[in-house]
Amino acid sequence: NKFPGKVLYAVKTNPHSIVLKTIIESGVENFDVASIKEIEAIRKIKPNAKCSYMHTVKNRESIKEAYFNYGVKTFSLDTKDELVKIIESTNNAKDLELFVRVAVSNEHAEIDLSKKFGCSPAMAVEIISYAQQLGIRIKGLSFHVGSQTASPAKYVTAIAACNQVINDVAALGLPALSTLDIGGGFPVPYNKDVLPIEEFCAPINDALAQLPET
Repeated sequence: NKFPGKVLYAVKTNPHSIVLKTIIESGVENFDVASIKEIEAIRKIKPNAKCSYMHTVKNRESIKEAYFNYGVKTFSLDTKDELVKIIESTNNAKDLELFVRVAVSNEHAEIDLSKKFGCSPAMAVEIISYAQQLGIRIKGLSFHVGSQTASPAKYVTAIAACNQVINDVAALGLPALSTLDIGGGFPVPYNKDVLPIEEFCAPINDALAQLPET
């Protein structure tokens, strides 16, 4: 209720069927998946749930199976090679929803993912331009500041970096990006105090309000 976007539950955080069933019954209909097994787990409970394959490194068979057997159309990538792999594995499908993952630094997260996934903002622009040359439109950008991020400032910085990519893409005359996936990482009080969720989300929502309306 404190965040204006749609919630995608990352299945890898807890794929137990009881947990998934409870989350689905609570109204969540979108899921971030990282494997075929996770797609299968969701579809057993809710066949029409939307699954987004947001792991940036996938083998061709998994992409093919996700698209043709389970109707997954949303994929994340952070290299030109992964873009080509997705295009080829889906037989040049024209209904793909592709996201370029941007790396954002966060050394203060419990788990910093910036060195493992994502590309630089400049490379993101290159990938989006390359996709256009291949006749593929990129839908949006994604990032993940890392798990248990203590400060919303990291989100604000990441959103600003993505905003620059959006502006650079527009300056090149490329189709506008329409969606931003801000990942997860919101903190919860396991062993230390954290900001109340309304205080944590306030600056994030302010930063999101600065993005183009598209």
